Amino acid sequence: MPQLHVSSWSQYSRCPNIELRGKDSVVGSSNPDVYVDGTRTVDTCPLVTIQASEARRIEVYPLGVTPRPGYPSSGHGLILIFVERADTTDGG
Repeated sequence: MPQLHVSSWSQYSRCPNIELRGKDSVVGSSNPDVYVDGTRTVDTCPLVTIQASEARRIEVYPLGVTPRPGYPSSGHGLILIFVERADTTDGG
């Protein structure tokens, strides 16, 4: 994806540091907000810990705005991950 840049790995959490809109803070994080099935994660680790076969759909919003209700805008961008679950059906 042209706008996605993995700059390094966090030494503390072993999660990737990701930029969708460029580095906008010298000391803070520029990681996009990551949601898995509607729940915001505390870091970007799900991007490397979820198996590809488990992912039903991944949506990336570099501008940080999605038409999906329930997701707040983010200046760093949004990544929405929807995983396959044995007890759910695809509703979207």
